[in-house]
Amino acid sequence: MFSGCGKKQQGLRGIIPEDLKRYDETKKLRILADCLPLETPFTIGIDPCNLCNFRCRFCPTGHPHLLRNVKRPRGLMKLDLFKKIIDDLQAFPEKIKRLYLYHEGEPLLNQYLPEMVAYAKKADVAESIQITTNAALLTPSIARSLIEAGLDLMRISVEHVTDKGYLELTETFGDYELIRRNVAMLYAERDRLGSRMQIHPKIMDVGLSTGELEKFRNDFRPISDQLNIQQLTGMPNPALFDFTLGTNPTEGSEGARLKPDRLVCAQPFYVMLVKYSGVIVACSEDWTWEAMTGDVRHESMMDIWKGEKLRQFRVKQLRGERRCIRCCADCPFVKGLPMENDLDASRTRLLPFYEGNVAAQGDSTGNQHVE
Repeated sequence: MFSGCGKKQQGLRGIIPEDLKRYDETKKLRILADCLPLETPFTIGIDPCNLCNFRCRFCPTGHPHLLRNVKRPRGLMKLDLFKKIIDDLQAFPEKIKRLYLYHEGEPLLNQYLPEMVAYAKKADVAESIQITTNAALLTPSIARSLIEAGLDLMRISVEHVTDKGYLELTETFGDYELIRRNVAMLYAERDRLGSRMQIHPKIMDVGLSTGELEKFRNDFRPISDQLNIQQLTGMPNPALFDFTLGTNPTEGSEGARLKPDRLVCAQPFYVMLVKYSGVIVACSEDWTWEAMTGDVRHESMMDIWKGEKLRQFRVKQLRGERRCIRCCADCPFVKGLPMENDLDASRTRLLPFYEGNVAAQGDSTGNQHVE
């Protein structure tokens, strides 16, 4: 397991430097079941754009033919809609733990992204505002705008450590050194402006050698605050495409051990995901938009969070009926949810709250799961 504890440990491909971490090592772990039901979601994702300049093979957005088959629309979020969503968040009794301004596409394609960050920051609706970008479009002007807007964390998806590897994975881009230079520029601008924004390059293990992981570490360690590696994880509707690219992952998206017989998906209990158009789905992995629970263009975020569609979705999960939901039936992602989010043992206790038989009690202890 990769570690930041001052020693080297056995990793996926051999001995890996101690400062190459996985996300599970930096989280403050809490037990989600102890916090439910929630008056305020812990995590909200708002997608500024579901278009991308890359066509990564492990991402649904990189497969236009699949998206046409499932009739998934494409576009940019309008600034007025984004502001409406942020205004809605002020109705929740607590701040959102994490506000992610990215999801299905490259957020830098939306020219209003810095303004979105600034608006959300001024509204003070979240403890942390974060984006993930492939950094190919990152310019000094955009970097300064995002830093000055108050962005708290930028993750950079490093797809490979060679030009050839980049092109094989993205099909549209093959300049590894440009990504490294852009991150170096971002790091220098961050320090020059005196910002506390965190810079976290990450890389997916697509069969990388120990030498390639070492190169990732050596190239990005001097220009980042933390490095991360992840395995590819499965997504809903795996019969349509294997987004693990045949890598047979041995752990979940945050380094969690797999639980093949898990009954309950925890995502709808603490996450809200707003697509670029305003449609809300119950799961961050729902790339086909099947699990729609509302539309923020016509409803408030609070009404959707407490609404009947999401309530019924949660009840089915707690009743052990996840496989009756088409997009959830064969979803491999649920197997790799962090163990602190496992709700299987709490189904009987939680079900009455979501069936409406028990008055919901907010958690006043502050003992909350943090993504």
